[in-house]
Amino acid sequence: MRSEREERRSVAADLFEQGGRGQAEIARLSEVTPQAISAWHHRWLAGCREALHSPGTPGAQCRWYGQGRVGHDRG
Repeated sequence: MRSEREERRSVAADLFEQGGRGQAEIARLSEVTPQAISAWHHRWLAGCREALHSPGTPGAQCRWYGQGRVGHDRG
């Protein structure tokens, strides 16, 4: 799933770089909403292709992560 989103961002970046297309067309070709393209375009303008990379998983990391425990099991 994450790789699919990254691929869509990459397609959008390619289309931004080519120029000559409106955001609605880029949204259709990238298979995302026009709102997502608008946000991505602002980020792209501010920092080029690298600005479109996923920021990662939102939220705090599980406090048990990396301690050999599964989920939130305390046993």
